[in-house]
Amino acid sequence: MTEVQDSAAPDALSFAQLLLDLLDEGRRTATYKLAVLLALVDCCVTGTDAAGRAPTAISTRTLARRVLELYWPQVRVYAGTGTAAVILRQSSQSRAVTVDAVRDLRARAQSVRATTPSAAERAVPREFEAALDAVELNLVRMPLGKLQRPSGFTETGGRDYPRFLYDDRAFLEGVSLRQLRRERMQVVLRPGVGDWLVSLAGLLRPLVELHWTRQVAAFNGKSLGEDRLRDFLFGADRENLARLRPGLLEVQSGRCFYCRGVLRQGQIEVDHFVPWSRVPEDGLQNLVLADH
Repeated sequence: MTEVQDSAAPDALSFAQLLLDLLDEGRRTATYKLAVLLALVDCCVTGTDAAGRAPTAISTRTLARRVLELYWPQVRVYAGTGTAAVILRQSSQSRAVTVDAVRDLRARAQSVRATTPSAAERAVPREFEAALDAVELNLVRMPLGKLQRPSGFTETGGRDYPRFLYDDRAFLEGVSLRQLRRERMQVVLRPGVGDWLVSLAGLLRPLVELHWTRQVAAFNGKSLGEDRLRDFLFGADRENLARLRPGLLEVQSGRCFYCRGVLRQGQIEVDHFVPWSRVPEDGLQNLVLADH
């Protein structure tokens, strides 16, 4: 990998090269590292302040919530062209803690007709928090501490590696849920990293999605149709948001969020304020009503 001092903030070219190295480095036993990287990008984009500055730290709870949202559409049954309907594997192992937690939560939520993570949090709060605990604990124990490590690296290998995104030494496999709840850990980004991730989001997201898609295809041992699979994994089929119109209409006093014109039946669209192409976020905080 490209060398960089442990505490240095690389320039744009060096940072981009380090990200490319990270994506291309070795094989993965699960899609967790890709999920963490994409969640970091999304949290930086949505966490910018009024002046456009990206956050300098992201709580592991916030990161876990975003990872849960990323896996939410992926735990549905997949029926690709020429393939039987299956639940897609996201790991080379028989059990995947994060994916299992999200799948179980989604099944419970659907039993009470909650079809989005936000709806699940309101409808089955206890189950939602339990799933979030499982996702967060798994992030701290596994991918957060290993995301930046080169393939084949061992702690006793006598060499170090560039921790260019954040210092990963606090994220250990032996962390307990009690310790996690007590400490409420954070991913403290290196200086300038948040702003670089926001700047590169439009380029980085398609690359991560491509690697993720190919990894899932490899784990499932068959040709699943790359374009169709990518659409399935990353939310081309958005949840039906029409049922949210009455509530949003009341909040917006019956007027378009953008032009303030009166909203008339048959001409009302539920729109994503932060564009779907940048962050696939269906939470209420990202939805507004607009006219044509």
